[in-house]
Amino acid sequence: MTEERSRRGRSRDFEYEVVNSIGVLARYNSGWTKEINMVAWNGKDPKFDIRDWNPEHSQMSRGVTLYEDELKQLMGVMEGYFAAQKRKGNYREGNRERAVKKDRITETDVSDQEKKNTECWGLQEEAELDNDREEMEKSAETTEIKEDAVEEPEPSADEIRFS
Repeated sequence: MTEERSRRGRSRDFEYEVVNSIGVLARYNSGWTKEINMVAWNGKDPKFDIRDWNPEHSQMSRGVTLYEDELKQLMGVMEGYFAAQKRKGNYREGNRERAVKKDRITETDVSDQEKKNTECWGLQEEAELDNDREEMEKSAETTEIKEDAVEEPEPSADEIRFS
C-alpha cells in the first residue's frame, strides 16, 4: 500500500485525506498515534485535526477539527491557563497530573517526543523569550520597589553648616 493510499480513506458516510502531517502528540503500545494533521473532509478545504489514528491511517478515533483561527484561540487560552497556574504555584514543568492509561508508553518517551515536537516548531525559543520577558518584568518590579524604598542620606555636618 502506498503512502498516498494509506493517507486517504473512505468511511460509510465521509471521505478524508490527510493533506499535511504536522506532528505526533502521543504514541501507544498498540501502534496507534495521537496526531495533529491538516485533513480535508469530503473534498473540502483542509482543517486542523487532532485525533488517534491506526498505523495505516485507515481507522480513527473521534477527534477535534478546528479552523486556523480556532486553533490560534485555543493556543492563546492554554497559554493563559498555564501562565495562571504557574503564578498560583499549581504548575510544575515536566510534571503531568493525569491518569496514565495501560497502553500508553512511558512518560520518558512521551517527554522526549514532546521535546522533539517543541524543537521542531520553535516553541522552545518562544518559551525562552517568554521566560526572559518574565524575568525582566520581575527585575523591573524589584528595581521600582528598591527605588521607592531608598531613603535620602542624612546630611553631613558640612551641609548643615552651609544651609
